[in-house]
Amino acid sequence: DQKGFRNVAKSLSRIRASQLLASNFDGGFDAPSSRVSIELEGGETHVLVFGSLRARGAAFVRLAGADAVYRVSAMKRDATLGQKEDYKSLQIFETSPSELARVRLDSHDGVFRVLSRRDDQLWEVTEPPNVTGNLQDIAFGLNALSQLRADGIHSGFDAVTGLERPRFQFRVEYADGREEGIRVGNLFRDPNSSRALFFVQKEGESDLFVVRAASLTPILKAFNRSL
Repeated sequence: DQKGFRNVAKSLSRIRASQLLASNFDGGFDAPSSRVSIELEGGETHVLVFGSLRARGAAFVRLAGADAVYRVSAMKRDATLGQKEDYKSLQIFETSPSELARVRLDSHDGVFRVLSRRDDQLWEVTEPPNVTGNLQDIAFGLNALSQLRADGIHSGFDAVTGLERPRFQFRVEYADGREEGIRVGNLFRDPNSSRALFFVQKEGESDLFVVRAASLTPILKAFNRSL
């Protein structure tokens, strides 16, 4: 996940300590949480050793080969603790709206709408006939669709996804003839934040994405639909 990797690199490229501790401070370095090797473009390498000692909001780190121990934000340590599956790409679509030729939305109630890009690059409703759309809403919504990113990947365990009979199905046709599709299933609430999330699955992929309602709202508005 490129955005995730960029965030990790950005977090570790600038670390400011809140406290300098004695060199004999026991931060849990005998069994560290992680060791991070950072190689600069010139070839210089630094190794950060994050101790296993836990403190509220804090972590303890030292540079390998140096005596000083630093108290830093726990977020710096936590950024280094991801497992391989944590770095799967969350990007559902990543393209330019100019690469899109046609987008169809089918709703669970049987209503559908097709948006097509004209030769002058403006969008119009081509199906059903005699239906107009708000050009600003369409442009904004298709831009959001072309960069749609999930908030996470769900294990699927003990979840009723609703993807067998989805609320919405998008069919995206590209100018080069390629096609992709996604299905939007049931709503559920994040138990930690109470944020409204929807199950989303991309055609041909097994990962079960979860996407914020706020990310889907402008896309649906382009088709004159709402959640």
